[in-house]
Order: sequence, then C-alpha cells, then structure tokens
Amino acid sequence: MDCHGCRCLQAKIDEGNPRNVEAILSVVKDNIHELIKHPFANYLIQRIFKARNSVTYHQIHSLVLLLTSNHQKLIDVCKDNYGTRVMQNMLENINHPPTLYHILCTVECITLALMKNLNGSYVVLQCLKIFQPIYKKMLLDKVAQNCVEVATDKVGCTAIKKCLEHVGGMPIELLITGIVCNAMVLAVDPYGNYVLQYVIKMGVKKMVIEVLQDNFVRLSMDKHASNVVEDLLRYSEENDVAVIVEEIMTSRDFLTVVRDPFGNYVAQRALECTKGGLRVELSFLIKSYRKKLQNHIFGKRVLAEAMKILMEGNWLNF
Repeated sequence: MDCHGCRCLQAKIDEGNPRNVEAILSVVKDNIHELIKHPFANYLIQRIFKARNSVTYHQIHSLVLLLTSNHQKLIDVCKDNYGTRVMQNMLENINHPPTLYHILCTVECITLALMKNLNGSYVVLQCLKIFQPIYKKMLLDKVAQNCVEVATDKVGCTAIKKCLEHVGGMPIELLITGIVCNAMVLAVDPYGNYVLQYVIKMGVKKMVIEVLQDNFVRLSMDKHASNVVEDLLRYSEENDVAVIVEEIMTSRDFLTVVRDPFGNYVAQRALECTKGGLRVELSFLIKSYRKKLQNHIFGKRVLAEAMKILMEGNWLNF
C-alpha cells in the first residue's frame, strides 16, 4: 500500500522469479478485496493480471476464485473507483475460457446491483465487449428480467442504453421485448422515457405504438411521455403516424391537448409529421378552435402552424 513499495513489487512480478511471485501472491490472496480498492495497491493487482509470462494460469484462477467468492465484496470492488478499473483490466487480460466463464456466472448474479451504479455498470459493459455472443446473452437476459428496475434508475437508464449500443448484432429480443412490454410504465418515468426513446430510434416503433395505443391523449399531456409520443411521430412510417394522430384528433380532449404545456408540442409535431389529407384535416380541426386558441399561451403556437400549412396550400378559402 506504499507508493514506492508497490512499484518495487511490480518490478518483482516483471522479473518473473517464481519464488518471489509466489511470495507476493500468498499475501495478495489474503487481502485481495482491500488491495484492489487501494490508490497504490490496485496497480500491483493489475500488473499481476497482465503478467502472463511470470504468473501462471493456476495462480490467476486461484485469485479469481478468491475475488468472486463473496458477492457483496465483489459488488463493493466493482463500485469502487479503483476497483472498477482493475476488474475491467482483469477481463481484458484473462484468456482462459473456464476462468472467464466463472467470472461471467458471478457477474450475472450481481448484474442488477452493478447496472444501477456508474462504476459497476462499466464492468457489465466490459463483459459485453469481450465475451462470446452466447455468454453476452446471459447478461442481457438478466438485464431484461429486471429492465423496469434498471431503466427507471438514474444511472441504470444510461447503462441500459449503452448495453443496447454495444451489443451490435447480438440477439437482444428478450431485452427489447421487456422494454416494449413495459412501455406504459417507462414512458411516464423521468428516466425510463429515455430508454424507450432510444429503442424507438433503433427502429422498434410499431410494437411500441401497439402497446401505447388508446393512451396517446393522456401520454401527450405528460411531461416525460410527451417526448416519447413526439419521437414516435418523428420516426414512424406514415400509416403508423396516422394511428397516433387520428386517436388524438377524435378524442373529446383534443382541445385540451392542443392547449397543454406539453401536449402543444405533440400537436405541432403532428402537423409536421402528417402528410396529405390527414395533415390538412388536422389543420382545419385546429383552425375550428381559432377563438379558443388565438390568445392562449400554448394554443396560439399550434394555431399559427396550422394556419401556415393552410395558407401554403391555399386551403383558407375552403
């Protein structure tokens, strides 16, 4: 734990004298969790995992077994500023399948706790980067089983988006399905709505619309869910946009939506994203409430957009 002493021990590891290496490891083993979280000692642990020529597979495997023997201590290590670096470094430098599989099984058990912590989530993401697809799926499925709890957490919502970002062509159906099936809960959540928006931008739009259908009026007037509705309008095909817009247009609360602090943005987005006859019909519907909108702080914005569309199309005389 001394700065100079740590450097000296790292040099001994590099020299590769088996007797010295074993002497160092015999002490490290008894204090592995403490040393990993120490400002100086963590560098010695990293050096041990990198030293493939002087530290044997069996010695590394023995260290890994001790490190993963206590789940709570491992969680504390992964959440630590120094510990997370050591764990990521360790994963990069271990290339023996049985040892990696043992780490994977242990991380899977504590994935939920790690995903809701900034440092801990980096360990999970490192696993997703280096493991084979079949092993990555084990972690992703674990996240999927707890997707609501993770997605509605301040840190977890960012971590789950990074998971979706890093998996590439991985089979993530279970995770996507978990998010979509809980779209109503996530849409109105301060953090969950960002995860849902990310999935929409990935191209999963029709499924989300099906889950949220018959609730677009209420969602349009929600601070968080209105962003989800806007994204559905922005990224969906014309027919799917029509499903959302027609539901809002035929609602008895249409005027309420247009004058709502959040709903007015959805109405403006609807004017932007609809096409053809539906766009004109929506504009005329808004114009029909002209007297109730022209002096309203939010409604007048929507009215202005509708009038602009009608003017550009020479529809005002109809």
